[in-house]
Amino acid sequence: MCSSLTVDSEIKEATTTSYRKACNKAMQQHYTSAIIDTSGNQGRLFYVADKLFHSNSDPILPTHDSPRDLANDFITFLMTKSPRFRRLLNCQVPTKKNHSLNQQLIPPYLSLLC
Repeated sequence: MCSSLTVDSEIKEATTTSYRKACNKAMQQHYTSAIIDTSGNQGRLFYVADKLFHSNSDPILPTHDSPRDLANDFITFLMTKSPRFRRLLNCQVPTKKNHSLNQQLIPPYLSLLC
């Protein structure tokens, strides 16, 4: 025989499950209609997608005391990163002479680093 606490717990679990399913269905219907209502408006579509995925649209920027310091830090980063990329890739731009089937092709945007 079940005690009243067990019965109450089972009722609560069933009610909670039913409530969650109803909420999920309502959210699905809301976002489906919101996406359909964008009617090709790409800005509105991105807005709805951000809300759906709880995206944070605030840009995360590095802290800086002055714009000049930030620009200098960025240039320093790029100047040190480019040789690192070259070393990591150990890249050789494929040509008809040096290309073999075993050699991995370097995408054009990465070949600029070589």
